[in-house]
Order: sequence, then C-alpha cells, then structure tokens
Amino acid sequence: MDRLREPAPDPRTAAGPQTAGHKLSGEETGRPQPSNVEGVVEVDEAGIAHLLPKVMVPFLTRPGETPRKVQISRKRRLYAQQTLSALLEAEAIAVVGKPLDPSQRAAFQLQVFDNTEYESRTPTEWVPARSDAQSTPALALLAGEDGIAGWKPCAATFYDGPRNMVGVRTEEAGPTSDIQMVARVNVCFTAEDPAVFARRHVDAHASRAKAESLLRYHLFLDSMPTEDIQPLSTEQVSRMLGFALNSKRLKDRLLDSSSLVGEVNVEWARTMNKIVFDAACKRGSSGCAASLMELADMPPQDPPKAAPLRGCIPIGRYQFPEQFGEFSFRTLLTKGEVISALGKIKVECAKVLKMCFFNTHFTKSSRLEEMEQGQMQSIDTVGNYLKDTWVVTLRSAIRTSFKDVGKGWFNLAESNMETYEFSKLRSFLTLTRFVMEDTLRFLVDDSLAKFVSFITGCCRSPVIVKSTCVVEGGSDTATKRAPLLMLELLTSKDGRHFSYSSSTEACVARLGAVFEHAITRVQGIPHLEASIMENLFWASQPTLNASHPQEGGVVRQREALRACLARAMAPVEQYLAQYKRYEDLLHLNVEAYVQALESKGEELSLAEVTSEIRRNTAELGAVSEALPAGIALGIVFVNVAKTRELLVRKKERLVGLLKGLAAKIPRKAMVGLSARFQEIDKALRSKSTCVEDVDSARKYIEMLPTKLAELTGDVEAYKPWYDLLESMHHALPDEDARDKFAGESWAVRLTRLADRQLEVLDTEERQYKEEMRSEQDGFRDTIDELQAARRASHPTGCRQQERAGWTDRVGVSVPLSVPQAHSLPGPPVDCLHSIRTLPPPSSSPLTGASNNSDGTPSAAQPSRHRRSVDAFSSHVDLSKMGAIVADAQGLEQRLRAADRDAGLYNSRESLLRLPVSDYSGLRGIIEQFEPHLSFWTTAATWKATHQSWMHDPWDKLNGECVERDVAVAFKTLHKAGRTLAQRDLPRCVENADKVKAEVGAFKTLVPLVQALRNPGMRERHWDALSAQLGHPLQPGPSFTLSRAVEMQLMDSLGPITKVSDVAAKEHSIEQALDKMQREWEGAEMSLLEYRDTKTCIIKVDDSMGQQLDDHIVMTQSMGFSPYKKPFEERIAKWEAQLTQVSEVLEQWVVLQRSWMYLEPIFSSEDIAAQLPLEAKRFGTVDRLWRKTTEAAARNPLILKVCGNPKLLEQFIEANKLLESVQKGLADYLETKRLAFARFFFLSNDELLQILSQTKNPLAVQPHLRKCFEAIESLDFQPDLLIVAMNSKEREKVPFDRGMMPTGSVEVWLGEVERRMRGSVHKQVTDSLAAYAAGGRKAWVTQWPAMVVLAASAIFWSKEVEQAISGGKLPEYLTKCSNDLLDLTDLVRGKLSPQERNTLGALITIDVHARDVVQELCDANIQDASDFEWVSRLRYYWRDDGVWVDMVQASIAYGYEYLGNTPRLVITPLTDRCYITLMSAMHLNLGGAPAGPAGGASITSGAHLCSVLQGAMLMGAPGHQELQPRTVSYWVLTSAFFFPSFGGLSN
Repeated sequence: MDRLREPAPDPRTAAGPQTAGHKLSGEETGRPQPSNVEGVVEVDEAGIAHLLPKVMVPFLTRPGETPRKVQISRKRRLYAQQTLSALLEAEAIAVVGKPLDPSQRAAFQLQVFDNTEYESRTPTEWVPARSDAQSTPALALLAGEDGIAGWKPCAATFYDGPRNMVGVRTEEAGPTSDIQMVARVNVCFTAEDPAVFARRHVDAHASRAKAESLLRYHLFLDSMPTEDIQPLSTEQVSRMLGFALNSKRLKDRLLDSSSLVGEVNVEWARTMNKIVFDAACKRGSSGCAASLMELADMPPQDPPKAAPLRGCIPIGRYQFPEQFGEFSFRTLLTKGEVISALGKIKVECAKVLKMCFFNTHFTKSSRLEEMEQGQMQSIDTVGNYLKDTWVVTLRSAIRTSFKDVGKGWFNLAESNMETYEFSKLRSFLTLTRFVMEDTLRFLVDDSLAKFVSFITGCCRSPVIVKSTCVVEGGSDTATKRAPLLMLELLTSKDGRHFSYSSSTEACVARLGAVFEHAITRVQGIPHLEASIMENLFWASQPTLNASHPQEGGVVRQREALRACLARAMAPVEQYLAQYKRYEDLLHLNVEAYVQALESKGEELSLAEVTSEIRRNTAELGAVSEALPAGIALGIVFVNVAKTRELLVRKKERLVGLLKGLAAKIPRKAMVGLSARFQEIDKALRSKSTCVEDVDSARKYIEMLPTKLAELTGDVEAYKPWYDLLESMHHALPDEDARDKFAGESWAVRLTRLADRQLEVLDTEERQYKEEMRSEQDGFRDTIDELQAARRASHPTGCRQQERAGWTDRVGVSVPLSVPQAHSLPGPPVDCLHSIRTLPPPSSSPLTGASNNSDGTPSAAQPSRHRRSVDAFSSHVDLSKMGAIVADAQGLEQRLRAADRDAGLYNSRESLLRLPVSDYSGLRGIIEQFEPHLSFWTTAATWKATHQSWMHDPWDKLNGECVERDVAVAFKTLHKAGRTLAQRDLPRCVENADKVKAEVGAFKTLVPLVQALRNPGMRERHWDALSAQLGHPLQPGPSFTLSRAVEMQLMDSLGPITKVSDVAAKEHSIEQALDKMQREWEGAEMSLLEYRDTKTCIIKVDDSMGQQLDDHIVMTQSMGFSPYKKPFEERIAKWEAQLTQVSEVLEQWVVLQRSWMYLEPIFSSEDIAAQLPLEAKRFGTVDRLWRKTTEAAARNPLILKVCGNPKLLEQFIEANKLLESVQKGLADYLETKRLAFARFFFLSNDELLQILSQTKNPLAVQPHLRKCFEAIESLDFQPDLLIVAMNSKEREKVPFDRGMMPTGSVEVWLGEVERRMRGSVHKQVTDSLAAYAAGGRKAWVTQWPAMVVLAASAIFWSKEVEQAISGGKLPEYLTKCSNDLLDLTDLVRGKLSPQERNTLGALITIDVHARDVVQELCDANIQDASDFEWVSRLRYYWRDDGVWVDMVQASIAYGYEYLGNTPRLVITPLTDRCYITLMSAMHLNLGGAPAGPAGGASITSGAHLCSVLQGAMLMGAPGHQELQPRTVSYWVLTSAFFFPSFGGLSN
C-alpha cells in the first residue's frame, strides 16, 4: 500500500516488472479479464489498444531491450494482482458494503471533485466510438438490489463527455440489460493501473471533504457580528487614499471613494473576526469553540514559517568577484552611456505610445470623403513622425550617448562584422530594436482598439426605421453627439432610383481601408542598426517588425469593425428602401403625364381632371410632411434636402400643369368656338356678287339657328371648367377672360346680324332679276338672227330648226340648251364662266365683243367667223387642208363657248325661280359638225406624220407609236367616211376614202418598221440578218423608211420578222435581268435598334421576301428559255447570287429569332452563372451577331452584306450552337421543374423571368397565382421575411412561422408550399379549439373561409353521430335550422366582402347538412354505421389531422389553400359523383366524369376538390398545359399521381 503514498507515476513510464509474492488471479481480485489473455498481445494493437495497459515502449525494440509485448504482459499481471477494495481501505476509504455515496447533493457529488490529471488516456481512447470496437472491461462502483455498493465487473460501452460519465452494462445483467451511467471516478478500467485509480478516488474524497470544511469555516466567519468592531480610523483611510490616488489624473477626476472605503471596512471587520475565530479554535475544546467547530473539522492549515533569527534574510557565502565579473561580462548596464541612451530611448518611445493613428474627436458630421481624408491625414502624420522624427531622434540619442566611448564593447566606428557580432553594442541595438518593435505593436494595437471603440460608440444605440420621417434611436440623446458620417440622398445617374452619395458598401469599404492603412503605415520603418553602424556593409536595409494584418488581435478588431458597420448600415439601407414608394414620382415625366391626359381630347372629363388635381395636391402635402430635410440614423446623418426639393418641386409643377391644363382645355375650346363664330360672322357679312351667292346666303341663314344652338351648348359645356378654376382661386389671364366673355355673347350678336342680312339679300335678289331679264332679251335677238341665216341656206332643215327655236345670222348653228360639250373632239373647256358678276348685255356670251376668259373668241362674233357648219360640206379641196382645219378649230371653240353660256343662263333661271328657257337643239348641230372636224383634223395629222415617218432619221422612228397612230387614223377616217356617206356628201366621202387608202397603203409597212425598229436588235442580229439577205444591212442615223422601201426589204419581211422575234425574246430576258439587278443594287437591309442592347436587328419585309422568291423563280425560268444563250453565264451567276442571299437571309432570320429569345435570358448574371457552358456558347454567337450587324449598319446593301459565302457558314454554325444552348436551357428548366413541380404550370418565359431575378424574391409575386390555387401574393417584411399569404379575394392567412426566401427559388418556394400547408393545419387546429370554447355565430367571422368550412364540417359530423347514438336527431335538426337562422341574421348585418363570401359558402354547406339530417330523421337512423349515414361525405379530426370519409374511403385533408371562393349547391347527383370519385381515389384510381362544361358531373368533381381542400390536376384532350385548378372541363385526374400538386395523400 506504500504505492498510494507516492506521487502519481507517469503513465508513460509506468511499466515495471511483476511484483513477486503476489499470485492473485483476475477472478480473485474481482477484476474482469478479456478473453484470450495470452494471445491478446500477439495481435495488432490498433483495434484493441483500449484493452491493453499503456506502455511507453517502441514497437520495434533493439536487441537486449525488453520487447513491448513482454512489457504489456507484465503490466497486465501486475494490475491483476492488486485489489481495488484493499487499496481504498488502506486509505480509510470504505465504500464496499455501504450505501452508495450518501452525499448525493448536486454540489457534493464525487465526480465534481474528480482530478483528471490521473488519466493516462483520453476518454475516446478508453471507450472507442467505433461500431466494431470491443467494449472495454472495467470495475464500476454500483449499488445492488439492496442499495449496498460494491465494485462489480462490467463493460463500458460509451462515454458522455459533458458529464464525465461512462455508460456501463454489468456482466450479471447480460448484454441486453439497460445501460447505467456511472461517474468516471467510480469506473476503473481493466487496462488501468489500480494504484493510480485508487489515488484518484482518494484524492476526490479528500477534495470533497476539504471543500465541505472550507464552506463551514467561511459560513462561521460570515455569521459572526461586525457591529462592535471599530472601523478604520480617518488617518488610516486618508493614508490609503493617498497611496491609491497617487496620480494627477486620478486626483483631478474627484472620484467617489465612499463605496470603496465601505468595502475596506467590511473586509477589515471580517479579518478581525477571522483572527478571533482562529484563536478560539486553537485554544482547544475549552470555551465556546468546542460548540462551534471541532478541531478535526478545521480546514487544513499551511505550516507556519519559522521565525528568522535576524531581520535580514541570511544568505550563503558567494564568490562575489567571480559573480560580478560574470555579470559585468554579460550585462549592458556597466556604462553610464548605456543607461543614458536607454533612458532617452524609453522617453521617445513613451511619446510614441501616447500617440494615436486615428482622430477620434469630431464635432459635426462629415462626408465620407472628408472623413476618410482626415483619418488618412492623421495616419500619415503619425507615420511620417515615426519614419522621419522618431527614428532620427533615437539615432541621434544613441550617437550622442556613445560618441565619447571609443573602442571596446560599444565602438560605433567598428568596421569588422565578426567583431561587431560579439560586441555588446550589437546586443544594445538588438534591445533597442525590441523596444521599438514593442512600441510600434502597442501603438498599432491601441490605435486600432480606440478606432473600433470610437466607431462602436458612434453606433451604440439600435436604430429602428419606421418611416421616412420617424426613426427611433437615430440620434445619441445621451451625449448629444452628431453622427459621424453625412450621406446625401440623391437620384441615381439614370434617374430611375434613389441612392446615397456614397453607398453603404463604399462606407464599409472605406472605413475598412482606413483601418488597413493604419496597419500598413508602420511597415517598412528602418532599424537603427544600419544607420548607426555606417562602417559596416549591409546587404539590405533591415526593418522593424510590426503588427501583421492577419494576426489574431488585428483580425478580431477587423471583424468587430465589420460587424459594427454592418449593424450600423442596415438601418441606412432600410431607410433607403422607404423611398421606393417615391420612385414612381421620380420616374414620372410631368410634361408627358399632362400631355397624355391632354391627348385624350374629348375623352378627358372634368371629373378626371378635378380628381387628378385634388389627388396630386393631397400627395404634395403628404410628400412635404413625410420627407424631412435630414435625419440621423446612428452613425450616419442622411441629408434629404435635395431629394425633398426635387420631389416637392416635381409635385408642385405637376399640380401647376394640371391647373394649367384645366385652364387650357376651356381656353382652347373657346378659341375654337370663337373661330367658328367668326366664320359665321364673316359668312354673314360677305357681299354677294351673283345670284348663286344670294341663294347660298339665304340657305346659310336658314341653318343658322341650329348652328348657334350647337355652339351655345358647347360654350355652356365648358362653364364647369371655369367654375373649377374659380373654386381653386386660379386667376384667368386677360386674354382667356376676353375669350370667355366673347364666347358667351356671340349667339346674340350673330342673331341680330342675320336679321339685317336677310333684308339686304331681298334687295340684291330683285336687282339680279332685272339684270337677268334685260340680258336674256339681247341673247334671244342674236339667236333669231343666226336662225334666219341658217333657214336661207337650208330651207329643208329650217322647219326643223324653226321648231327647235334656232336662228343664226352668219350661218352657224349655236346650241342654246344645256349641252354635252364634252362629246366634242379637242381639249376640254370649262363649262361655266365666272359667277362673280352677271355680264351686262354689251358683253354677254353671245352679243358681247369681248373674248372668253380663256382667250378664245366668243360665239357672238359673226364678223370674224362667217362660215357655218353647213359650209364644211362644200370644203372638198384637200390642197386647202390647212385653212379648213384652222376654220374647223375656230368653229369648235365658238360652239363650246355658246354651250357654256347657255348652261349658265339655265342655272341662274333656276336660282331666281324663273321659268327655264329651252335650249335643247344644240346636240344636232354638234353631231352635224363632228364628222367634218374629225376628218379634217385626222387628215391634217396624217399628212404631217406620214411625211415624218418616211423621211425623218431612223433613230427617231418608234415602231409601237407608228402602229398605234396608223390604227387610230384608219379607224377615225373609216368612221368619218361612213357618217358623211349617211348624210349624202359624196365629195366629202371621196376625200375620206382617198386619205384612208393612203393610210391603208402605209399600213403594210408597219410590220417592217416594227421588225427593224425592235429595241432588242443588237449587232449579232444585224449580222445574222445581213447574212440571210445576202447584202449588208446596218441602219444608221441617215437611214430612213423610204430607203428601206427602195431596198425592197418588204420582200424579205419573213426572215426579218423571225430575227426580230428572236431579238425581242432575248431583249425581254435582258430587260428582266437589268430590272432585277437595278432593283437589288439599291436594296438596303432595314436595321432597327433593339432595346438597350447597343446592337441592331434586321427587318425583312414580306414584300422583299416575296420579291426575292419571285426573282429566283424568274431567273430559274430564264435558265430553261431557248433564248438564254447570250446571257447564260450571267443568268447562272445571278441565280447563284440570289440563292446565296436567300439562304443567308433565311439563316439570319432563324439566328435572329433564337438570339432575341436568348439574349435577355443570358444577360442575367444569375442564369449565366448557373449555365456557364451555355453562356459561353451564347457569348460566342453574340459576338458574331454584333460584329455582323455592325458591318451591315455600315454598308446596308443586301447584295454586299449577304453575298459573303463565309457568312452563311458562320450563321449555320451559330444556329447549331444556339440549338445546343436551347437544349441546355431546356434541360436546366426541366431540372428546376423537377425540383419544384409546380413550375410545370409556368411557361418557359415566365420561369426564366423568375430565375433571372433569383436575388429578388419579389419577382415571383406575379406568378404565384399559376403555381398555387389561391395564393395571389405573399407578405414580405422589409428584411424579406415572409409572414403571410393573400388570396385574390384579399383574404390574409398568416404563416405558422415566418420564413426567409434563402437559397434557390425552387427551394424556398417549396418551403412556401410547406408553410402553406402547415399554416392551414395550424389554423384548423386553432379554430377547432376556438369553436369548442366559444359560440358559433361569432366564430364564423374570425377564421379563414376554408378553415371555417372544414371545422364546421368536423363538428357537424361529430354532432350528427352523437345525435344518432343518443336518439336525438329531431332535436339536432332543430339546432341545424337555428344555426342557419343565426347565419341569416349575420348576412343581414354589416359585413366585409370577405366575411360575406365566407357566410355565403357556409350557408350553402349548412343547407345541405340540414337536408341530410332531415333525410336521416325520415329514415329513422338508429346506428352510425347505417349506409344512409356512411354514404355521406364526413369530416373527422384524428391522428392530429383532418380526414374525409365516405363509405369505406378515407382520404386525408389536403390543406391546399383555396382562398375565399363560393361553393356549389350539392344535389343528389353530386352525392353519387362523390361516392364514385372517393371510391376511385381510395383504390388509387382516377375519375373521369364526362359531360359538357358546367354540367353536373364536372361541377361535382370541382366541388369534391373544394370539400377536400386539395388541388387536383386537370386538362382537356389536346391541351398540353395543365392548370392547377379545382375543375376541369374534360378530365378530372386524382392527385395521387402528382402528390406534389394535389392536396390528397396516398
């Protein structure tokens, strides 16, 4: 047992020989032995190390040394020979045979005092955590069934580190028994030295006993009275305070030391009590001490020190000279110069330590740039002082101190490096370097700590942003210190958003840069060694070591600064987010907004303008109140003055422009109305110049009241506009006021003017009638004279003309009725003279001597034109053709003038309401004159053209014109001759035939002219024609048609015509090619700017594409023409060029379509990051696209752009790349849809729109309706925490717990789905509890609609079954009716729209429920298992959820949120559909109710989805998309096949 008295041996060296004389086996000692004891050391120790004693012996031993295995075996035998109980009993620790640890209080458990220094292995080494590891055998102090403790063999299975306990299973209980937790101090492992464990156990008992003794001791001391003990005297207190407050700074602060003095007095009294108590205990058992505490219970006392014989401490005899010599050899402090230099160095270093890199004192907020500049300047100031002043001062101090030392240990002039290395001067400079480095390190650490503390102090209080003008905790009210930074709230460069003059990221970054600059500024400060030892060679300038940026302390300060700034900048960002509501006003173009309102024109109503003005005026006031000039946000002061001024001025300008618009609309209308009034005034005041004007003015005045009423109504319509302006106290300009009053008075003025004008018109009408009568009398006299002359010349025709009322003194038949003058040959003549004045008799159309308005002679000039129409029958001399044609043309003009004047008289007679004169004989005279005019004009024209054709130069001859003119002349002469023959004028007919014969003779030459003057005739055709004729034929400029007749070319008309036809065919091909090339040479490609991509897209019109196809087809048809030979190469080349253009344009359009689809997708950084390969491929195509479009923009000619064959290859390759990109994109979208299956309800564009804005969860809001049945939107808090969901009916359901939209969008949308179901489940759970606790009438309006329906159905099912089992169905029927009446009373009251929808659906369900109860009563149901009841749709709450039962089917409630929608009426057919569909879904089958949309079968399926509260898939045949609705028009599919969509569970 003496081993227990010895110190704990090192477990690494605890291996020793077996103790002789101890022959106890493991069974005798009670220690468990592992199986195969002898062989256990023969196997590998890796897996059983915890079963073997620990020895510090190499695995491989040298010869002569004890092998490791032998050492382990010896230790095993040594440990087995020792008995743990005997070892403990030897130390008076008897635990066997006694109750286990009677002191089981938590503070005195033995394991609390366990000393783990006795451990030779770690807990994981003793009890390995490997699954294949063997349990560690041990002895554990356990209580038996009788509660008596004993050391029992067990197996340790695991270790509980936090409690320092071991889980053991005893061998008696077997391997299947429960594991008991035993403190480590009560478990001795088999491989552990029992002696060491015994000392550990004894030490724990001793420590616990000592702790209990000390607790009692100090309890006694604290219980002793202190009132009778005198406190410290005033002198003592003053002396202590004098020693404590020994610095000027402490004295100046006037600290309150009363509390400290009180504590000293309490400690003084306790010390006095301790002395008294200790003295009483030492006196023994006499006195009161025996009743207080036994001596054995006293805590152990330290042995008293022996009193010294003398006051001085005795020392031994030392060899002082030798010791002093050694000290002198090693120390630096042997010279006064060293001590002086060290003093100077410490003084300078102390000055540096008082410095700080940062300026932590400020009085006002400064801009980020100013703050940064100030801090940088402060850092540079200190840094420059260190490099320029501090180093120089220290060098000077050292040189000054050692200047007179000379050679020796401190030789400044040393030039030998080896000597210097062993000198004391080097040690001194090294010490100096250490002092300088410590100074720099302390300076940097203190400065950084002060800076971080300074920043932390600036943002000490938390800031809560409630609105733009209300912020809690924004300013430091305690110190009234201004914020550190000042930021201006401005608009972004594009003017689309609000931003700070310096972003929060920039603030954090720049403050971090200031922090880093302080660290780097002390880098590179030179060491004094090289500058002092100038005679030595230094390869490099040594520098002082300073704080590294990655040191632990620096990193901690940096992280603290970043965390503080992050917290401080969060409210700054939140405050900026408050201004998103004003971005619409920022984006607003005031002028364009007002102009858009103005552009509505008549659709813009007064109410709309009034509403706009009042709304914007109210918003102006709200903006002025909501936006402060500036606001403090902790560390930042935000200056909002400029933004406030911008928004307020924009609102003020908008209000001003709206008021201006309200004034402009009536002003513009009044100006228009005044112009119309002025037009009426001008029309009324205009002077009439003829009868027509009088008639028009009279009709105008008749219509005037209607016009005035209409205009007056328009004036009255704008009166409310002026009333609005007056109510707004908007003063009208003088011009607007004049227009307003003028518009109101126009009607009266114009009515009076019209009355005066009617009197004037009556006077003028009488005057025009008198003038008309006198003029017509003169016109009749002239006609009588003309008629008399015609009767003398033609007595036979006079009777007819007499009956027609014709006379012509000069023999000219003049038409007096309304003529058809347009039938006369020659140029058209205006049918009416000017109607401004009625001509007097002296200048009338028939008797006046003046000319007509067009300069032609008037019809009433018999002195100049004496020949009549009948005289032309005597003109038969073709030699006088020129004079006769001149007479005919003159007579034609006179007839037209007479016809025009007669029509004028007839129209005026109608206007003056006079009888219309009969001038109906003019048609005969015109018809009589027409054949003569046609013959003579055609004959004259033929004579001139025939001479020109025969003798003019050849290049002036046009074959087509010759053919046309000859045909027209022949036809005209034939018609004129036939007419003259009918009139029995043989000589005239003879002349016509003669000229016609000449035309017919020339007609035979027309084919020759057409053939020789074919425009397609080329040199090759003339050569071929010359070869066929046998003589050269090459018409030149001097060649004429008469020459061709002389050459008898008519005899060779056949060959000439054949060659000409070939030339014509070839010429048509050539012309077509030239035309196509001309059209395409100037054709340009249309390029349009595409959005904001800084590139263009092409626009290929359908007409251009059709033209290209037509030209390709035309060119290909030319290639099959027999006349293509001269142009064969040109046709082939042109066809290839057009085909190239067509293929390039086709590939270009395909590429453009794909590029336009993919460009906005891959312009998103989020998608580009998720699809790097596709993004890289698209980038390649995008560069090609931009390069090509830029080239096309520089030269947009289609033939130039599309004529490059390399471009076609590039486009084909680009299209292949985009196909692969689209495939990769489709696969990517498929993975997203598989991750969140509701994405199948979104189109690719919608899904890409979401994925391209993954950093903006709000971008998902517009698409929620397609992913979820009834979720219209989610409620996001400013920190994007999602807290509720809303339906389209504006019903809000809070989430059971908030969620953050973190991770990819499909992940957090899946969490939204789970929160939806969990929230509905929680609402149902809470509503059931509320239903049971309160009344139903108030309950129905307090929960979401679907929750009300579900919970009501659950209680209905429960109550019906209770009524059936209790035989109280009639009473329950009455209760159902009363519930319906209660709901009816609620509906009649004041409800919100959501509550009214809820009650409507609930009443529909309750009516059906009442009908079901009525049917059960009628059927006299006595058992809840009767089919009449189980065939109904029933709701139950079981297994912490809602279940819907029907017959044998039981389906879980889906918890799919369906909003606040109405419910369908339930019919008997509905119940039958329920049974069928529920049974099908119970058997994992689908239901397919057939019928028209809106029919009973379809609506029943929809209703079933509603009552199950789960979305079911549906779709129509032929439709590719599925929509998450509750009803399908064709197919209703169970959600079992798509559990992620449906609300049912399988």
